[in-house]
Amino acid sequence: MLHKPAKSALALIVSGILGCTPLQEQGKMDHDNARGDMRDKMLRDSVVTTHKQAFGGVKRLSESDQIKAANAWLRDIRVTLEIKDPIPANELIRMLKKQGINITTATALDEHTYSGFGVKDVDGETALNVLFGAMGLDYSVNSEGKFVTITPLASKTFYLNLGNRQTYFGGGTENTGGSGG
Repeated sequence: MLHKPAKSALALIVSGILGCTPLQEQGKMDHDNARGDMRDKMLRDSVVTTHKQAFGGVKRLSESDQIKAANAWLRDIRVTLEIKDPIPANELIRMLKKQGINITTATALDEHTYSGFGVKDVDGETALNVLFGAMGLDYSVNSEGKFVTITPLASKTFYLNLGNRQTYFGGGTENTGGSGG
C-alpha cells in the first residue's frame, strides 16, 4: 500500500503528464491551421501565372542558336596577333588577355608551344579555335562570367560505314585459245 504523500505525488505527476497532452495537441492543431492558412494565402496571392498557350512572338531557340547567343560576347571581340616565332602557350594567353579575352586553364600549359602564324582582325571565337586547336588544346566558354577555360583536346572517335559490299575475285589464267597439249 502506498502512503498518502506517495499517492498525492503520484496523482500530481499523472495529472501533470495528462495535463500537457491537450496543450501539445492544441499547439499542433494551431500550427497545422496556420500552415494551411499560409498555403491558401500564398496560392491566392501568387504572382506566378500558368498559361496553357505560348505567348505571341516567343520562339524556342535551337541548340546551335543558343550556343551562338551564349558566345556572342566572345565573337564581338576583335583579335589581331602578329606572331613570327614560336611562343609558349602562357605567353599566347597573356597576349589574348591584352586583347580583352579573360582566360583560365584547367591543364598545365608548360609543354605547349604555338608555332603557327598570327591572326588578323578575327573574332575571339575564331582566334581561340585557330590558336589553341593548333596546339592540341580545346576550350570552354563561360558566358555568364565572360571567361574562357583552356582544356585538353578531348579524343574523338569516327566511324566509317561503307554499307554491304560484295567482292569477287577470280584466280587462274584466261583461256586465250592457244594450242595446248
